[in-house]
Amino acid sequence: MVVDPAYTGIGGIVRPGSWTPMRLIIDNTNGPTRQVIVGWSLKDMDQDTVFAQRKTTLTAGRTQNVWLYAVPPLQTRSSDVWNIWVRDELTGQILVQSIMPINSLAPTTTTLIACTGSRARLGLEPYIQKLGSRENIPYTQHEPMYLIRGLMPDQLPDRWFGYGALSMLIWTPDSADPGSPMISPSALLALRQWITQGGHLVVCIPTVGELWTSSQLADLLPEVDMQPVADQLAPAVLGLTTDVLRLDMMTFTPRPGSDVAVLAKDVTDKLPIIVTQQRGFGRVTLVGIDLSSRQLGPLPNGPTLWNTLSNWQSPAMRPDEIRSQLDKQTMTPIFNRQAVDMGVMVGPQVAMKGTYNSALLIAMVLFAGYWLISGPVSFFILKHKSRERYAWSAFVGTVLVFSIITWATAMAFRPTTTRVEHFSIIDIDPQQEQIRASSWLSLFVARHGDVDVQITDNPNSTSNQNLIAAPGFPPVLPGSGFLDPQSYAFDSNAPGAVKIPFRATAKQLAVNWNASLSDPMAPGYESEKLISGNVTLVNNFPQGTLTHNLPRPLEATFFVFCPGNGKTPLVWRQNDPWRPGTPLRVSSANVAKFDRLVIYPTRRQTHDWDGYLWLLQHGNRPLQRLLNADNPDLQLASNEIRTGVEMLSFYDMLPPPAYWKTTSAINFETPTHFLRSLGRELDWSKHTIFPRLMLIGYMENAPLPIPMQVDHVPVPGTGRVAVRMMLHLTWPSQIMDNQAPTE
Repeated sequence: MVVDPAYTGIGGIVRPGSWTPMRLIIDNTNGPTRQVIVGWSLKDMDQDTVFAQRKTTLTAGRTQNVWLYAVPPLQTRSSDVWNIWVRDELTGQILVQSIMPINSLAPTTTTLIACTGSRARLGLEPYIQKLGSRENIPYTQHEPMYLIRGLMPDQLPDRWFGYGALSMLIWTPDSADPGSPMISPSALLALRQWITQGGHLVVCIPTVGELWTSSQLADLLPEVDMQPVADQLAPAVLGLTTDVLRLDMMTFTPRPGSDVAVLAKDVTDKLPIIVTQQRGFGRVTLVGIDLSSRQLGPLPNGPTLWNTLSNWQSPAMRPDEIRSQLDKQTMTPIFNRQAVDMGVMVGPQVAMKGTYNSALLIAMVLFAGYWLISGPVSFFILKHKSRERYAWSAFVGTVLVFSIITWATAMAFRPTTTRVEHFSIIDIDPQQEQIRASSWLSLFVARHGDVDVQITDNPNSTSNQNLIAAPGFPPVLPGSGFLDPQSYAFDSNAPGAVKIPFRATAKQLAVNWNASLSDPMAPGYESEKLISGNVTLVNNFPQGTLTHNLPRPLEATFFVFCPGNGKTPLVWRQNDPWRPGTPLRVSSANVAKFDRLVIYPTRRQTHDWDGYLWLLQHGNRPLQRLLNADNPDLQLASNEIRTGVEMLSFYDMLPPPAYWKTTSAINFETPTHFLRSLGRELDWSKHTIFPRLMLIGYMENAPLPIPMQVDHVPVPGTGRVAVRMMLHLTWPSQIMDNQAPTE
């Protein structure tokens, strides 16, 4: 038997803190059929050894692929080497073992995009290529991007969380079609689940040999009728400014009653050529142009296309443009900027700093009393009474008394209950009957030994959609970890249940829960207690009544009305607490002040950005205290948490960092790049192109929204919860009629 480590990571790229796939090729041509356990060992944030395992059957005379999944901790280095092994399940004998180096390590604050084609350049070069870096920061975007090319069919993971590091997957015609026998049914199911959990699939549909509509993923495609057209002028969305280029294209006509958004049309402004539709919490976009075609080559103005496809707002410049602006001193150099990692706001909220404070204070008092009484106090009293000869007896007696007091005090004050402190975000889509939650938490178990931690799932579910891991939270401090490292194993095929060693201390966990509204819910978050109501469009504005029976009032509820049709979303805030059971009227008459989510510059050469997101970035030094996140006493205020959540919720729509200088006055504000080491799955920017009403409300001291059990007992926990809901709106057909963008 031989095991060949094919590669680690999605397309060979590993990003610490993200679920990472590993594909192994096991050659059993000379071995018998047997049941084995295939394992991958790595460290977690506490330096405990984690065994990501998967049971499988090796067939005699065959070579098989086996996928494993784990989350490398944030402190992972490119020089790290992981061990892999195959063990006979019956005898426990190690049959073969090997080591796996890391091919390429992406920084935690890097956006990863994958493309199935190997030759397609896609016009993404301005986003990917950079002249220099400081902490991996690009010039005109907040975060760097990396394009993974040539993601072959046998490199597609067979579990949805294997795609967890990707923000987008682009499928081009120069690669295998989804019906290829090289793509396993489990890989197609994983791709489907990744989309519904928030992934974005972009499919370039060829005009000849289109096989997507007959594939197993056909029902995920936008509801359109396809029609090829030949020899058409290249549309403006491609950004071609000089050459007159004619292309064959596929057009898409949205079906009546569908929630399909038209992103771009042909040069006649009649035929839709780019359309998209929401699927679960994700999106599927169809492009009627073969972006891998050699006719296109490097698109000279690729950002025109990708701003349309992905709703990215930050501009992207070619290297020669950046050099020119640096030479003219109209752009701030990288070394004159600062970076704020918004993921750092998680750690201070869940750190159990008060777990032992009272016990330590009592211990200090007892030690001081013991030192005083056993030493100077007892000697002074004995000397005063001329009984110095009893000094040793007094000392022994003092030791015995304080030993008893110390033991009794320790027993009285030792923690005896399981505790959870968390920061959680729960997403609700009532129309699609889907719910999900991301939670970062500290779990304290008051005993030593292995503890079962699991997420309650629907007994009939086989989708393995729940995740538990311990990658750590930023900032990563040197020397962290337990002095007595231990080991534990989990089923990498279904990582929603783990047996973790505890030492009567706290363990930090990242937990993801995905369910339908009919699945088991955490107490206080049952489906009938979630936000409900009826909102429709009346006079071009959402109108209706909402109510909830959540465990706590919703504070500072933030509303985002997305008209769709290329219109800028409107935002407003409900400042009064929204109490459980109290109806909340949604109407323009009840809104004191509107703002736009983002206001774009009037021309490309100007920088007059404005709107709510711009004010979040620049008003009153937002999140600046995260620059001192290594301060163990850092406590963030509620408004700082709200700022972080709302910037993460619409991250792709953030205006760029203020990288420019003007000839009249130097921009004295240090350009700030807002980065994400956590919370990428929270971005709802891709859904603002649809008619939607989104709201974000905040609960303080709320129970955990995830149905998690510790040793088969539910734990409520306490912490901050951001509740986000997305309501689908429908324009009257005579108004909307699937028009192209107008703004």
